[in-house]
Amino acid sequence: MTQNTPRTDDELGTLDGIILDVVRDLYRDAGISMSPGPASQEDSMLAFIGFTSAEVNGSLLVATDLALCAKMLPADLAESPTDLARCDVTAETANQLLGRIKNRLVPFGITLILSTPRALRCTSFTLAMR
Repeated sequence: MTQNTPRTDDELGTLDGIILDVVRDLYRDAGISMSPGPASQEDSMLAFIGFTSAEVNGSLLVATDLALCAKMLPADLAESPTDLARCDVTAETANQLLGRIKNRLVPFGITLILSTPRALRCTSFTLAMR
């Protein structure tokens, strides 16, 4: 695969499956049951992390509401979490997700290089994709 080659439906389906698997696995490993659905667009946490390789580059965005974010925090921080603790756990979640995706892409000959994750708390947001 090269950057300029359009992806086939099979390739995109495989990538979608990998992403869904790693999201489910990460939250399951944390003892959190999840159901698909959009994150609240009000009072949310966002984290993003970039990646690059010879074949592909881009970024991963994680959006979560404060309740799910609190479930990812250690018990001593979950009772009265600070925005710094929320940002830390949300950025770490993005880092772990992309790390798991990276590991799953190795058999396909794709080696990702990851950037440092960043996170923020927002009171509202709108996603526009290109």
